[in-house]
This record gives sequence, C-alpha cells and structure tokens, in this order.
Amino acid sequence: MKDFLWLQQWYQAHCNGNWEHASRICFRTLDNPGWSLTIDLEDTELKSKNFRKIKIDRSEEDWIFCEVKDTKFKAWGGVENLPGVLKVFRYWAENEPFDFALESTKITEESIEEDDFSWLQQWFQDYCNGDWEHGSGIQLRTTSNPGWSLTINVEDTQLEYTNFQQIKIDRSQQDWIFCEVKSLKFEARCGVENLPEVLRVFRHWVIENEPSKNNEYEWDDHVIIKKDAPEQFCPGRTGVVCYMWEIKFEDIAKEFFSELGDWIYIIKFKTGREIRVAGRFLEKYSEV
Repeated sequence: MKDFLWLQQWYQAHCNGNWEHASRICFRTLDNPGWSLTIDLEDTELKSKNFRKIKIDRSEEDWIFCEVKDTKFKAWGGVENLPGVLKVFRYWAENEPFDFALESTKITEESIEEDDFSWLQQWFQDYCNGDWEHGSGIQLRTTSNPGWSLTINVEDTQLEYTNFQQIKIDRSQQDWIFCEVKSLKFEARCGVENLPEVLRVFRHWVIENEPSKNNEYEWDDHVIIKKDAPEQFCPGRTGVVCYMWEIKFEDIAKEFFSELGDWIYIIKFKTGREIRVAGRFLEKYSEV
C-alpha cells in the first residue's frame, strides 16, 4: 500500500532524536468492526493547518470519519476502509485534491498479494464474525527508539495452539526486530525501517500454519455432540459451529481424546455458552 509506506516515511522524516519520544502514530482495530488511526501533529508542519471534517456513510460496513482535534489527526473507518483513511491524511498533508465522497478506497486483491499490511487487514476481516472482534484485535504504534510496536491477539484463531519460535535480530541500533508470542498475543518491536520485515514474519507464520482441508464442518453448521462423547463435552446437546482449528500438538490431542491432524470445534449452544469439542464427537444435525 503506497499510502502506508508514505506514512512510514513521513514519520521517519520527522524523527530528530526528540520528536519521536511521544507516541506519534497509532492504529487500532475496532469491534464494530473497523479501524482507527491517530497521528500526533505536534511540532510538525501540519499542526496549524486547517482540516475540514470528513464524514462518509455509504453503509454500515463502508464508512469514514476524519477530524483534527487537539493537534491530532483522528480517523475511524469500516473494516475495509483503512486505505481510504490513509489516503485522506496523505492527500491533506500534500495538498492534493481528492473527492473521497465519490471515490471508494478499499482493500484490493492486488494490494493483498503485494503488500503485507493490506494482507493483515484482510486477515483481521476474515476472522470478524460478530463476536471474535469484540475480544481480539490489532494495535500498531510508533515507539520512542524510534521504531514500531505491533500486537496481534491470536486467541480463537488457527494460531492459538501453534508454536512460534522467538526471533531476535540486531543488525545495528536502527536495524533490528524482536518477535515473540506471549499470552496468546503476537508481539513485535522493530527499528523505524523494519516494519515490513515484522509484518512478513507474521504473514509467514500464518501461512506455515494454514489448516489442511480435511475438516468435516464449516462455520454455522448445526451439530449434535455424540452420546458416547466424554461427559465434559456435554453429550447429546446441539449447537452451532462458530470456530475451528487443527490439532498440531500431542498434549492437545491427548486432552481432546484425538490425534494430530484432527480438528477441534467451538460449539455455541442456544444459551450462549461455548464449548470446545473434538470433531470425532460431533455429527451434523438438522433442527427441521
């Protein structure tokens, strides 16, 4: 995404040994779902520049709101609208005219293939199901070194039970990355120019752990837990599949009376309660 790369360069150009000690840029996912972006304009050429508030509502999923308040550029958008938010800031900073009300700027298939930040936005969107995004999310912010910090919650994703080997690379004071998984969060920090490398680390981890195709059930399938299932799995109850992942560790396989390569499913009952059950204890069920 050219506008995202431009923002990284804009940040780097303002780093002078002092300015970057405040938190200057912060991206966060929203639970509606969507994205927010805050950019601190203090001590920049944009501090006193006039900004006309932008509010675009195309639909519940396709919307943008941007304003400058308390010397901060603040923006929010739908789950696919972060490219538009970035474009608003760049065009304003560079005095470029653009009719955001007419032009829809969203994630494209081409950008997902070419750009890891676009891919990360799509990864987040793919997991949004009306529930997951309320407890999970992504935060990307600048640090005072200067550099970047990235936190991604991987709970209830295919990565929850996968191994990640800590990565620590120190090429110089400016050229470094550190990545680890802690408390079901992918946490990374890096030098001011190393964010693309960190994003690639996460993307490769996801690709390496993409599930095989041998799962029997899909999202929203109605299932019944077999009567011969162990008591802790609530035999005889019915529910809906709301998440799944492949077993990759022996201890998890043992806990769920399964084998490596089998699947675990999160089943949601009508009461709202959720339970994790191995696929071998499930059958498809029709309420009709």
